[in-house]
Amino acid sequence: MFIWGVVSHLIFQIGDIGIKEIQNEDVVISSMKANMTEAGFYFFPAEGVSSQKSEDQQKWVDKYKAGPVGIIIYQPIGKEPMSPVAMLTELLSNIVAAFFASVIFFFVVNNLKNFWTRALFVALLGLIASVSIDISYWNWYGFPTNLTIASFVDQTIGFFCVGLVLAWRIKPETT
Repeated sequence: MFIWGVVSHLIFQIGDIGIKEIQNEDVVISSMKANMTEAGFYFFPAEGVSSQKSEDQQKWVDKYKAGPVGIIIYQPIGKEPMSPVAMLTELLSNIVAAFFASVIFFFVVNNLKNFWTRALFVALLGLIASVSIDISYWNWYGFPTNLTIASFVDQTIGFFCVGLVLAWRIKPETT
């Protein structure tokens, strides 16, 4: 899974799909630095969204309808883009995901007699996770459609790679 992630992001550049550049980036970043001091997940418009007053909520609805609407994942302090810690975290998360997939696989392997059926079963686990998360991000936060589709492909192929290994190493019991 990790190796597929390297290939998909560095060779096929799947991780770049849906990313757009901000016009006048320096001006926008300067404003962000002046107005956003904490790292976090920012949603806008946000003013009035959690108010209990109906007039505040209506103002928020009106702002939301008028736009712009969006999210910003913000880190006020820069960092190394491909740090060893980030790569290790990705590797560990892939190992944990593959482990959980293998546990589920172990429970059903006796019902999956064919090599390709076993491999595709694990690929479907990745697709399930991607649909559950990415459709929500697309629906609620406006993630680009091409990014959402790229994520489906990336996760499904990553889990398919895990499925190939599991299908090769773990076979159904023969009776």
